Amino acid sequence: MPQLPDPAVPFHPSEPSPGLVVVALCVTLILAAFAFLLRAA
Repeated sequence: MPQLPDPAVPFHPSEPSPGLVVVALCVTLILAAFAFLLRAA
């Protein structure tokens, strides 16, 4: 059986929560689009 993570630890650094991954992807896409618009202007 897989060992359950420590309740005191929200998540392991090697296994971030899905919500955190989604937020990071959204921020990356927004920054990339912003940089592209600045370069195109």
